[in-house]
Amino acid sequence: METIVRCDCGAEYRRTEEKFLVPHTGHASCEVCGATLETWLESTHLAIFELVKRPDGKPGSGSV
Repeated sequence: METIVRCDCGAEYRRTEEKFLVPHTGHASCEVCGATLETWLESTHLAIFELVKRPDGKPGSGSV
């Protein structure tokens, strides 16, 4: 499943999930302002964030 997530700074991300056999702990941060987008603790479902639009309206490039 894919969803769009917007950071408080206005950056937009495409969020998908990957499933792992081993639980992971971590977080994803906004490439633009550094704010935490999501955190997870001992989860086998990890969020993958791909920047699709910057606050200035320009397309994003890369993933978090």
